Amino acid sequence: MATTRTMKAAIRRENGHQVIVLPDDIHFDGDEVMVRQDTETGEVTVISALANPSPFEQFLAWRDANPIPDEEWAPFEEAMRERRRLDIPPDDKALINLFQDES
Repeated sequence: MATTRTMKAAIRRENGHQVIVLPDDIHFDGDEVMVRQDTETGEVTVISALANPSPFEQFLAWRDANPIPDEEWAPFEEAMRERRRLDIPPDDKALINLFQDES
């Protein structure tokens, strides 16, 4: 079973940037890390070294960088409400078609 630990890291300012100084026994391979910020609380989490993010981490980063406007969710939500009303199980292909351009 994996274990985790929480430690303090120093924050410094250098050339107008914040620099986080990690404890000596924490190391990342590469020059960058992927971080995630909760837009409501401001909480920041370091996910992993940027060199090898998992596919799920890549998806989360893409999702955070490409939010879907509320008005684009309306057709999806309406279709799901109708399916629940009619007790029809979700159909991925039908839902995907809602978001494809009609030519």
